[in-house]
Amino acid sequence: MVFGQVIVPVRERWTEGRPGAGSGRAGTSSARPGAARVATLGTVKADSALLVPVAAQLDDITSVGPEADPAGAGLDPADVDAIWASVRDWYRLGGTPAIQVCLRRNGKVVLNRAIGHGWGNAPGDGPDTERVAVTTESPFCGFSTAKGVSAAVIYLLIEQGMFGYDDRVSDYIPEFAANGKAAITIGQVLAHSAGVPFVAPPFRGHEMTFDEDLCLRGLTALKPSYPPGRFRVYHALTSGLILRLLVQRATGKRIRDHLAEHVLNPLGFRWTNLGVRPEEVDAVVPSVKTGPPPSRIASFVAGKALGGGFAKDAVNRESNRAFLTAELPSGNLVTTAAELARFYEILARGGELDGVRVLRPETVREMVRPAPRVPGVAGRVSRGGYELGGRRSKFGRDTTAHFGRSGFTTQYGWADPERGLAGGILTSGKSSVDGNRPWQLVAQISAACPPVPPAQRVFDL
Repeated sequence: MVFGQVIVPVRERWTEGRPGAGSGRAGTSSARPGAARVATLGTVKADSALLVPVAAQLDDITSVGPEADPAGAGLDPADVDAIWASVRDWYRLGGTPAIQVCLRRNGKVVLNRAIGHGWGNAPGDGPDTERVAVTTESPFCGFSTAKGVSAAVIYLLIEQGMFGYDDRVSDYIPEFAANGKAAITIGQVLAHSAGVPFVAPPFRGHEMTFDEDLCLRGLTALKPSYPPGRFRVYHALTSGLILRLLVQRATGKRIRDHLAEHVLNPLGFRWTNLGVRPEEVDAVVPSVKTGPPPSRIASFVAGKALGGGFAKDAVNRESNRAFLTAELPSGNLVTTAAELARFYEILARGGELDGVRVLRPETVREMVRPAPRVPGVAGRVSRGGYELGGRRSKFGRDTTAHFGRSGFTTQYGWADPERGLAGGILTSGKSSVDGNRPWQLVAQISAACPPVPPAQRVFDL
C-alpha cells in the first residue's frame, strides 16, 4: 500500500507527521487554528473527525517499560532507536489512539514501549473528555492474534492425546456432520482449509459468539462452500467457534481454562487469555474505528466472514462488554504487547520458558510446519494456521523461520527462532489505511537482527 497525503484541518497542536522523522521530541505546529495541515495517512482523503488528534510532544504520551541494553542481546542500540522512530512516525499518521510494541531478543527485552492515549482521544471524543495515556501494562484486545495462542493450546491437547490433528471434528461434535461436513478434520480447521469460512443466514456471527446453544445450531446448519482441503480461505470466525466447542466436548473444560492452567498461571501472566472477567472490562483499552471507511468489497468480504454485524460490535462501546467477556478462540485475546511477545518467546525457545515446559520441541516444529499448498486467499500458513515468512516475504528477506498471527488491521505477534526474536504489536485504532504498518515494522526488525549463529541458538525448526 502506498502512503500518500491527506489534507487535515487542525483540531489542536499537530505534529508534521513526515516519514523519516527522528525519535526525538516532536516539534509543535505553527499553523493557525482552522488552517489545513498535511498528515500522512494513505491515499484516501479523510475528514479530520475520522482521525486522532496527535499531541505535539510525543514524549509526554510515551511509556517505557523495563528494557535491557540492546548490545547485550546482540543488537545495535541505533537500530532499536530507528525501530522506535518508525513507531512514532506510525502514530503521527493519526490512524490510532495508541500503539504498544515489545521486542525480545535472545531472552532479553530490548524494546518495551507504548505511545498515545488509551482513553479519551478517539474520533468523536469531545475536547473536555479526560485523556488517559496508555502504558506498557495497559491490556488491548488483540482480536485474531487469538488464533496463534489458541493453536498452541490445541497442539498442547493433541500432545496430551485428547484428540488428533487428523481426527474428524464430527468424531467429537456429531451434530457438525450435517450438511456434508462429516469429513472435515481438526487440522483443516486450523489451517483454514475446512471449506466453511462463512457464517450463513439466518445466523449471525456475533450472536453465535455470545450464545453457545445458538452457536451449536449455527455450526450444524453450516454448508461447505467447497470440499474440505480444496481451497484455503481465511476462517476468521468459524474456526474459533468450532474449536471452542471441540475442546469442551473432548476435554470437558474450556480452552481458556487449559490456557490458564498450563501456560498463564505457571509463568505468571496477568492477561493473555480469551476474554476477561466482567469487572476487568474497563481496564481494556477500547478499540475504535478511525480513518475513512473500507471499500465496498472489503466490507462485503468482512461481513461474509464474520456473519454480519461483528465489526461494528468490535468498536461499539456498548456491545464491547459482551464481546470482551465471551470466549472466542479466533478473535478476543486480551493481552499486552509485552505478554504477547513473551508468549511467542515460549515458542521461539521450542516450547519452554523459565523452567516451565509447555510444549515439546517436536510439537512446536509440527505446529509451524508449512501446510500443504492449495489454492486460496489465506496466504502461506503453517499446519497450525500461523502466517509464515520466506526468502522474500512481507516480514523481510530470509525469514523462513518466521511465524506469527495477525489481528484486526494492525496487530501482530510473532517469533523467529533463527534470529532469537519474539515480538508483539498492538493498536487501538481500527483503520482501513495503515494495515501495512505492522509488516513494515517487522521487516525493519528482521533486517536489524541477523540470524544467531547455529551453535548459539536455543531452538531450530
